[in-house]
Amino acid sequence: MHWQPPDRPRHGRPKLPQGPDVALEQIRPAREDDIPAVALLRWNWSTGENGVTPVVSQSEFIHSFTEWAQANSTTHQCFVAELEGRVIGMAWLALNPRVPSPTRIVRSHADIQSVYVVPEHRNSGVGARLIEAISETAVALGSERITVHSSEASVDFYRRAGYITSEAVRHRRL
Repeated sequence: MHWQPPDRPRHGRPKLPQGPDVALEQIRPAREDDIPAVALLRWNWSTGENGVTPVVSQSEFIHSFTEWAQANSTTHQCFVAELEGRVIGMAWLALNPRVPSPTRIVRSHADIQSVYVVPEHRNSGVGARLIEAISETAVALGSERITVHSSEASVDFYRRAGYITSEAVRHRRL
């Protein structure tokens, strides 16, 4: 799926769902000190909700994840949703350079990765605001398109956020 800007009102942001906590959380780029909490979200998502068996301990994973985030900070930007000092959601923007063309030397495309909101704050607009922040950042950075490889369960969520299925985008499982 790739992003097309949703229809917007003439002034301001599009109307997004409002839940009891939506007005209270902050969506922002992650700071270095947020990364261990982001790693823990990823751990809980994978081992708890998806039931995968880890190959390392939780502390080893958090350490490795933090090192990965630092090593890939030029291509991957994390955004977090924070509520009362607690990271309750994350989304990653991956920026990929593209081959220059005669009409545009510097080219890039963006990919949304690892979007997650803790279960008790789902369906409250937090995920939509994370995706909006990533999409706006990708546009501001000059990306030509934004793609997302979503789970089947998330297709409607991305469709509501302005992402469409495209016959022009192909993939091959390896």
